[in-house]
Amino acid sequence: MNTERSDALFQPQNLIPPLYTEHTTWVNGNRTASDMHWHNCAEIGLCTSGSGLFFVGNRVRSFTKGCVTFMPGGLAHIAQSPDDSPSEWKFIFVDLEKAGIPCNISDGLIIPHRDLRSLFSMLFDSLSDERQDAELSFCLMKCIVLTFSRLSDSVPAAAQTHHFRTVLPAVNHIQKNYGSAITVSELAKICGISVSLFHRTFRSAIGMPPMEYVNYVRSQSAENLLAFTDMRIIDISEASGFESLSSFSRQFRKYNLISPGGFRKRKRAENR
Repeated sequence: MNTERSDALFQPQNLIPPLYTEHTTWVNGNRTASDMHWHNCAEIGLCTSGSGLFFVGNRVRSFTKGCVTFMPGGLAHIAQSPDDSPSEWKFIFVDLEKAGIPCNISDGLIIPHRDLRSLFSMLFDSLSDERQDAELSFCLMKCIVLTFSRLSDSVPAAAQTHHFRTVLPAVNHIQKNYGSAITVSELAKICGISVSLFHRTFRSAIGMPPMEYVNYVRSQSAENLLAFTDMRIIDISEASGFESLSSFSRQFRKYNLISPGGFRKRKRAENR
């Protein structure tokens, strides 16, 4: 299992044979989101409504309705959505080893994929049926894992680092508070280490300096709001935690090579 789990919350699942699964629905806003956590099994999810950010190990990805996710057992992760428009999810938890389904996926995946959505929905319905066809559920689960395995070849793996657990309290703080003012000294204090050590450790764990990561998370949040809401750009700037519209535009261009307004126009054209 992934070593990043060490200081994240452990959320065990009650898995039911013969397929060793559990399934549930979940409504997720910022206040209802826990710290980054891990499970004793694989987690497969389908976002049925809403959008937001998904923190997976040392990476951040945006998600929206229709995205299907795969999190291996032991990998620290958390999904976050605005409290005024929480995302809705369906989850299936499974111990693939006990179920007899081989899997070599070691990284978290977040993919908008029509076939995976269909397979997931059929499996969820099968598991929900009191007259569950165990053989059908097994075949659907195997198809889902094989599809994820094939797609995982084109997804870069998360960096493995022994420093991640040291800065995990800071990552948790950022994912919950990126819309507010954040300082490096504040983050170092949360982790219980000096500012200089925190800066070095954070960069080693995440791959970028602390405030660059904060601005990256804010830019990811802004991408989501630009693409899927009608909020004014100045309001998106404030909601994402930028000090000024000029700072927002500068940081957004840094990560997207396009202005916020240009990004919104392009997304709307793609969705027509």
